[in-house]
Amino acid sequence: MFRIKLFIVFLFTLLSHLQAEELNLKISLKNGTDGGIGRADTIKLIALQGGMTPIGEFQNKQGDFLLEKINFPDEAPVLIQVSYKGANYNKMVPPTPMFRNKVQEITVYEITSDFKGMDVKSLMQILREENSVRVYKIFLIENNSNPPQSFYNKNSPLEIYVPKEATEVFGQLKQGDSKMGIPLTLTDGVKGKILDRPILPGSSELQISYSLPAKSLADISFKDEFSFEDKKSPRVIFFKPKDMKVEVKGAIGKEEIKDNIPQGLGALRVTYPAASSVEISVTGGSFEPEEDPHSAESRKVRNGTLFTTWDKSALGVIGIIGVLFTLSFVFVYRK
Repeated sequence: MFRIKLFIVFLFTLLSHLQAEELNLKISLKNGTDGGIGRADTIKLIALQGGMTPIGEFQNKQGDFLLEKINFPDEAPVLIQVSYKGANYNKMVPPTPMFRNKVQEITVYEITSDFKGMDVKSLMQILREENSVRVYKIFLIENNSNPPQSFYNKNSPLEIYVPKEATEVFGQLKQGDSKMGIPLTLTDGVKGKILDRPILPGSSELQISYSLPAKSLADISFKDEFSFEDKKSPRVIFFKPKDMKVEVKGAIGKEEIKDNIPQGLGALRVTYPAASSVEISVTGGSFEPEEDPHSAESRKVRNGTLFTTWDKSALGVIGIIGVLFTLSFVFVYRK
């Protein structure tokens, strides 16, 4: 019995060595604000294998340096997360020698609390579900600060308007050169949820999703208002199903969009008042149950998208909304 246990321990030890490779990781930090040497308060190495597994953490690094004897998993990418003055800068290293052996160049930026360099546009998508209405608020953020700096105002953080009756509130942020959507921990603010995270230079996509109870396709009304986006630009509101009626009370202007929109969607171009809220009313709308080929029994699928849960669908929704963003700019600036 002892020999069997010893063999099992030996086997697991052997497999662990076969599944990991010890490497020296070369990193070069640059400062994108002043063009000088970059600094890191903390560097975390995270293996993206069956989740996020920490494989190393280092403090107070700068310039060019070597992280020695890092156990890289053979078939999993590794995320390098550099933290500097409260902002995180991520770089993905694919599981191939060509990428792992090269110098990993990462650019960090100084912090600014000045919002003048930010350009923000937004849109909304309203989806009818069987017993609720789900709302997606999407923000396309351009940080055009010059010189480039990460925006963060600790004393006056960005806040997104969310109705008080909303449930299942989720958030996700994708920014900079990273293709990863970062789940957000949203805290309560005065009028909604606080975005307590720096906005890096370049383009960012922020998505906030929440649910409003509407049992058995009931009609509902909820308030909405602009948060930190450009209040002079109209907001495009997409909705599905198309037979659902959407009214916006208190708007300065409203126009139905009929051409060049995705099939099966309705759309409105709405001008919000600068200093007050509007009331959005959702009336009617059909719900068509669909067969789920992966289930032994038929079940009802959410009417608005191909997705059924946030954690499985967030990245997919961001991709679809990215297309809608492009369309929204055509709608807004066509005239």
